[in-house]
Amino acid sequence: MQSKPILDRAQLLLSQGRAAAGEQKWSEAEAKLTEALQLGGQLDPGETDVPVMAMLALAQLSYDRGEAGEAVHRATTAFALSAESNDAGGWQLPLYELMASLFEEMGAPQRSVAFRHALVGMWRGLEGGGSANAKRNCVRLAASLKRLGLYQQAAGAYQEAAALEHAADWAEALSLSGQHEEAHRMYQRAHSSGEPAADILTRMGRMFIAWGRLTQALHCFEEAAKLQPGAKAGWADALLLSGETNRAREMAESAVSQWRADGSEELVGGLETLSRAGARQGDLESAEAHCREAIQLMDQRRIPDLTARERRLRWHAELLERLGRGADAARAIQQAGQAAAIRSQVPKLFPSNGNAA
Repeated sequence: MQSKPILDRAQLLLSQGRAAAGEQKWSEAEAKLTEALQLGGQLDPGETDVPVMAMLALAQLSYDRGEAGEAVHRATTAFALSAESNDAGGWQLPLYELMASLFEEMGAPQRSVAFRHALVGMWRGLEGGGSANAKRNCVRLAASLKRLGLYQQAAGAYQEAAALEHAADWAEALSLSGQHEEAHRMYQRAHSSGEPAADILTRMGRMFIAWGRLTQALHCFEEAAKLQPGAKAGWADALLLSGETNRAREMAESAVSQWRADGSEELVGGLETLSRAGARQGDLESAEAHCREAIQLMDQRRIPDLTARERRLRWHAELLERLGRGADAARAIQQAGQAAAIRSQVPKLFPSNGNAA
């Protein structure tokens, strides 16, 4: 069979396979796309991107069927095939989008950020500086960076996107990167835009803790608690730093009890607060147990915040050392170093200049 008939047949099968996938006829789609891939493999890769497109369609098929691991394998294979193709064709945007989404959904945002960053550039190249698709990807990139605990980069990405509709998240990233004045201004924007008052007050309270303004922090938490009774963990942090250890521990215990019942992700932070309060009272056994549980929950719930993970591991190591468990402490320090190493490997894409728009 000559190249032209092979190409025509492969393209027809590719189209039919995509249509079958759209109708959730999975077996038919798999068969047609696999045949298209095999036929495409007989062609000069410098003249057609059919193999890349077929493998991408198979990866999307796996993704749509909920087979994330297989989708990643197939998408990675599509990347390998694309290295032999001179034709960028229509595969780049959907392949990068698929890879970014897969890693985000699999709880590995550190692997998604390069794809999201590339998508920002691609969309701007196609649609110009005001591209809505570029902004969408930039906001998702910011969210991934924030989940990883890379707060300065996250703030820079929100700024790059001019994402004022995400003012509270932007402000939180600014605050966590130490840019408290800029964060305060952004929280005021979020508050004026009608975002939930209790959430804004709680986040502002945490900002004031980091800023060293404990009186203002306590005021924010007291006001938030009037609107949302569950806003207790941050309040406990502020009380602990203010020297009200007994009250802080009681409040942290109340928050942890509530969040256990709710299955809330906030439980992890509440356990850390409870651990620190227990240690302040000299209850090292309880403090160690709560810290250990916080770290275990991060693993079980696939919480990828590398900054928080490193902090908790180092705190756990300190507690273990104080309990005379030197070997366990050394292992915790080693794990903390591993978290720091992973964080350092994430590309530095958007170092914030600190100027909130």
